[in-house]
Amino acid sequence: MAERHTEKELVLAALVAGGYLTKTNRQTLEGFVKAWGGSPIEAVLETRVLDEQVLADALAQIYKIDRVFQVKNLVLWQPSLKVLGYRRARDWQCFVAEHDGTGRPELVVADPTQTERIALIKQELREELTLAVGERSDIVGAIDALYPLAAQLPGFF
Repeated sequence: MAERHTEKELVLAALVAGGYLTKTNRQTLEGFVKAWGGSPIEAVLETRVLDEQVLADALAQIYKIDRVFQVKNLVLWQPSLKVLGYRRARDWQCFVAEHDGTGRPELVVADPTQTERIALIKQELREELTLAVGERSDIVGAIDALYPLAAQLPGFF
């Protein structure tokens, strides 16, 4: 009987197949995930097996989604603040931006393997979202820059 793998497990295989990781890297990362938890993408970033730029490029290619650059220059999609508040956005390393200035919402993520989170955000927003991937540090920096101060420090306002 063939072993079934989750999407999160398959991303490491795809990174090996794409030439981004070696089989040894994959085994090390699988051990990291087993010992410490989290997703394989978090393991790649925490162990610095790949830098953020290479990883974001690879994920965009693997998942056939937009690759976002200059994340700090994006415009925050204001209706998302009710669902994806500052703390949640920082914890999940994602936010909703206006797609290409059209006003349509696009979920910018560091880890597209977090399918449960992505589905929950879509469900709570009740919006059709496109998906894009960016570098984790760029996303976190953009969240700090784009979210209103009142959203970051709600107890003070």
